[in-house]
Amino acid sequence: LTAVLVVRPEFSITFARVVARARGTVVGVGIATSIGVWLHPHGWILVIFVALSVWLSGAVFNASYTAFSVAVTGVVVFLLAGLDAHPVTTGEDRLLATVSGAALALTAYVAFPTWGRRPASEAVADLAATTHGYVLAILRSYLGSRADHAKVAGLSRAVRLARTNAETAL
Repeated sequence: LTAVLVVRPEFSITFARVVARARGTVVGVGIATSIGVWLHPHGWILVIFVALSVWLSGAVFNASYTAFSVAVTGVVVFLLAGLDAHPVTTGEDRLLATVSGAALALTAYVAFPTWGRRPASEAVADLAATTHGYVLAILRSYLGSRADHAKVAGLSRAVRLARTNAETAL
């Protein structure tokens, strides 16, 4: 599943997602396994942990792939904790599966490499331009112009996308 989820059309994006997925899984396994070992949740308590992890994964999906991976790992570990009373084994299995999938994705790119078509300088220039537009819209709203909230929200999303694209290109 990891190999399918992290693969993107360009190597740089795939590599960034592999690293984020691996970091998130390591942290998620540590947190979820620690909770399982110390608290031994079962029944409705386990359902609450699953529900919190599912909510968190949805809440952070657009913000950070690493944080999303932490939350998804919690979902998997807590769901499997209802079937297996050994959370450490579940965590180890999750870690092994994710590392294997990440290695498979990177191996596929070594065999069939594709690189970004867009230079990093263009991505950084787009980030500067979208940030400029967003800051102008915010300043105009403070100077008395009525700001269109939908326009400001759209500019905010554009800045986040431009930032992500610039980070990936760099």
